[in-house]
Amino acid sequence: MNRIFRSGLLLAALSIVASSCSNKSDAPIDPDQEEPHVEVPISVALESTLLTYDAKTLEDPQTSGRSLDWDPRNSEVTYNIQDSSKDILGDEGQGSGNKSKIAKYNKTLTIANHPTRDLLMIYKVEAPGNQAQFTYEKATWNYNTRKQAYELIASFDINIPEGMSEEDIKNNQAKLSVLIVAGGDSFDPQTKHLKVGFAKAASTDVTKTRQAVGPGGIANEVDLPVPYASGWITLTYNRTENSQRVFRPSGVIALKPQGVLLTTTIRNNSEQDMQYSGFTLRSNALQFDGEIDLSQASLRRSDGMTPSGFSVQDYFVNTGNKWVSNAMCSRDYTPFYEKSFTYDGDRLCKKGGALSEDVIVFWAMPVKGIETATDYTQSIGNTYRPAIGYAQTHIYANGVKSTTGAEITAPNYTIAPVMGTDKALKLGKAYTINAEFYTQPKQTLGYLLKEYLGANPDTEWVADNSKNLDIPLVSNKRITQYGLQNGRSTDKGFVKVLTQPWMELLSLYSPMEFLDNTKNDRFAHDPKNQVGRYRVREVELPYATTNVEPTTFGYRNFITTDAIDWCNTDQGEGLSYAYRLAYREPNSFGNSKRSPYQCLMRFTARPNKGPVGSDTQNNRYIKYIDIESVYLGKYFVGNLYDTPIPTGKYDGSNELLRAAVDTELWDGTKYPTFQKDYITRTLASAGLYKDIKVEDGNVLNDRARRSTFDVDRINFHWGMTTEKENYITDLLTKEISGVVNDNAKLVDKFNKTSDLFYRRGFAYGGIDGDIFTYGRGITGQPVPGGEGAIYDFTQKAWNLTYQALRLFSTTYQGAGNTPRHLTTNDPN
Repeated sequence: MNRIFRSGLLLAALSIVASSCSNKSDAPIDPDQEEPHVEVPISVALESTLLTYDAKTLEDPQTSGRSLDWDPRNSEVTYNIQDSSKDILGDEGQGSGNKSKIAKYNKTLTIANHPTRDLLMIYKVEAPGNQAQFTYEKATWNYNTRKQAYELIASFDINIPEGMSEEDIKNNQAKLSVLIVAGGDSFDPQTKHLKVGFAKAASTDVTKTRQAVGPGGIANEVDLPVPYASGWITLTYNRTENSQRVFRPSGVIALKPQGVLLTTTIRNNSEQDMQYSGFTLRSNALQFDGEIDLSQASLRRSDGMTPSGFSVQDYFVNTGNKWVSNAMCSRDYTPFYEKSFTYDGDRLCKKGGALSEDVIVFWAMPVKGIETATDYTQSIGNTYRPAIGYAQTHIYANGVKSTTGAEITAPNYTIAPVMGTDKALKLGKAYTINAEFYTQPKQTLGYLLKEYLGANPDTEWVADNSKNLDIPLVSNKRITQYGLQNGRSTDKGFVKVLTQPWMELLSLYSPMEFLDNTKNDRFAHDPKNQVGRYRVREVELPYATTNVEPTTFGYRNFITTDAIDWCNTDQGEGLSYAYRLAYREPNSFGNSKRSPYQCLMRFTARPNKGPVGSDTQNNRYIKYIDIESVYLGKYFVGNLYDTPIPTGKYDGSNELLRAAVDTELWDGTKYPTFQKDYITRTLASAGLYKDIKVEDGNVLNDRARRSTFDVDRINFHWGMTTEKENYITDLLTKEISGVVNDNAKLVDKFNKTSDLFYRRGFAYGGIDGDIFTYGRGITGQPVPGGEGAIYDFTQKAWNLTYQALRLFSTTYQGAGNTPRHLTTNDPN
C-alpha cells in the first residue's frame, strides 16, 4: 500500500509529557465515567504514518463537562486529479484507449495548506475486574521541515480505574492503549460523534490551480476531510526520562483511511453536446453521510479495534437520505442510500468521447454484509436466481439537456443511470467512477407494428388495442400469397411474420406467469423470500443493429428475468401483472460487459373465466395483454424486486418505487417522467373461426363464425420458429384443401401424444402461465398414414388456418397506442 508521506505522518519524539492540572495543553473531555476513577500523569512517545487509499477503477473485477475544541477539518489532505494508467472500459469489457482519471494525494500542497494538523487521541486503560477508563485529547501537531514530519510535545493527564496508578501500567497490571483519529467534518464533544461525508468538485485541468481560479473556483486540487483511524494500539513501558516513565508502541502507528473515495467523471459518446447540473449516487452498498460514534458506550462494545483489519465501519451511523419501499406487501432486502451534488450552474460535456474536465469526489462508507452479485448462475429448480439483495450502486446525471435547452428523453436519464456497478466496494479503496452519456438504441418493441393486419397488407390495418372481435383473422393462404413469411414492403416499412426470438420477447413462445402456479415448475420462489416468484432464462432475442432506417436486426442470447407481482394478489377477473427485465448480458455479473438494449417491461393481463356451466368455468384465460416497456440502459445493474426506480417526482417516501412491487410506478398521471420514451403494444385474443371448410377459401370475414368463448380466451398469433419442424411452418406453406392427405404430415404430428411441442400454439393456456395445447383432437376418426392413433386433428388444423397476424418492421413504429386497460375497450 502506498503511503501518503514518504516517511508518513511522523509523530517523532512524541514525548507527551504529563504534568499536574496546570498543564499547558487543551483540557481533556470529562469522560463522565460510570465507575470511580482517578487522573494520573502519563508520558508517551509515538510515531505514526498516514496511509492512503488503494487506487481502483470501478469497472475492474474485484478479487475484492469540559469541552474539547477539536476542528477535524484542520486534518484535511490535498488531492490532485491526474491521469491514470488504466483505460476506461468499453461495452465489451475491453480497453477503450481513453485513459481514466484518479484523485492522487499531493504531499507538497498538503503541507503548505496545513502546516499544523489536529488529531484526536483517545486513551484507554483496562485492568481485570475494572471498567475501562477513557481520556479524550486534542493534539495540534506542527510540521518539522528538518525532520520532514509532524511532531507534538504536550502534557496531559489520563483517567485510570480508582485504586490504580501509573506503576500498575508499568508492571502490566493494567493495559494502556491509544486510538488516534483524524479528518472528518466536525466533532461533537458531548456525544463524541465525528461527522463524516463529503462531495467536492474538482477539475481535470492541471492549469486550474487555486491561484488561477481564485476563491470559490473549481481547481485541479481539492482539500478532502478524509477520516483516518489507527485502531487501538497498546503502549508499554519503554524508559524513564527526567524522572518520568515513557510509554510507547512497538512500532510506527499507521493511520488508515476509512470508507472509500469515489472520483466521478463523465464522458459523452452521444451525438450531441450535453449539459447537466450534477450527479446523484444511489446504493444499497454505500452510505454517504453519517457519524462515527466514538462514545465510551460504543467503544466498550467493541473488541475488534486492533491494528490489523481495524475500521470504523462498525461505529458508523447513517444520517443521510435513506429510502425503503412503502408497499404494504413488500419486505425490503436492503435499504438504499442517496447522495447528490449540484453545481452552481450547468456544466458542459462535449460529444466525441473525451472526458469532461469536471469531476466530483465523493466519500462513502460501505455497508457491512453486502456481497458482490456473483451467484447469478445459482440454479433454483428449473430456473436461476437473480441477484436480489446484492450490491447495487447507480449514478444518475441530473438536469440533462442539450446545449439549446431541449430535454433529452432518449435515454431518459431520470431512470437510466450513467454508471452502475454490482460490486461490493471494499474499505480503504479509492475508486474511479467513469460515467457516460451515450446514444440509446431504439427499443425493439417499438419495431413491432401497432396494428394487426387486415385484408390487405398495403392498406388495411386495425389498432392493436381494439376490441377482440374487431381484430381480423388472416389465413395461411393470405400470408403466403403476400410473401409475408419472407418479408414484404408496405406503408409500414418492410414487414415480416414473427419469428421465435420475437415471440420470446412478447411472451408468446414462453408465457408469463401472472399468478403463483404451484404446478408450473418453470418459475421458482426466491429462497431468501418466499413471496417472490420468478424465472431467469438465457434466450435468443432480436435487437436493432443501428438506429438508421431501415434497420437490420441481430439475434443473440440475452438474459431475461420474469417475475410475478410481488404482492401476488388474486385479482379474480381484475387486472393482473407480470414484469420482465430484458436484454441483460449473459455474463454481466462480476465483470464489465454491458448491454445497451436493457429495458424494463410490464405485462398487464385481463383474465376471463370460462362459461358458466362448462368444465372451464373456474379457469381463467387471457382476454388481452398490454405490454409496456421503458429503457433502463446499459448501466442498470438492479433487479425487479428490490431496486428503486427514480420517478422524477419528489413526493416523500414515494420518490423511489420498485418495478414489481409498487404498481404506482407505472401510473403516468402521477409519474409522467417515468413514461418518457415509453413503448406500448397490446396482444389481443382474437380467437378462431368455427368449422372451417374447403369452400371457405382463403378469405373469410364473418364475425358470426367466431367462437365467442374462444374470442375472449385464445390469443393465437401467427409465428415461425426454426427450433424444429412444427405446424407453424406447415400451415404457412399449405392451403385449405379437400384432400386430407395434403395435411397428412401435419395431422400426423398433432396426433402424436409423445411431443407436446407439436400440439401447442403461440398462445396462453391460462393466466397462471400454462402453455396452450390443443388437447386430443376429434375422436373416432381414422388417422391418415398409419394405424394405432386414436385422434384426428384435421378439423382443428383447418380452423387454425385463420389466426391473428402481427408483424414486425425494419422501420421504427414509435410509442404505441393507449394500453387497452386504459381505454373504453376494456373489459370488452
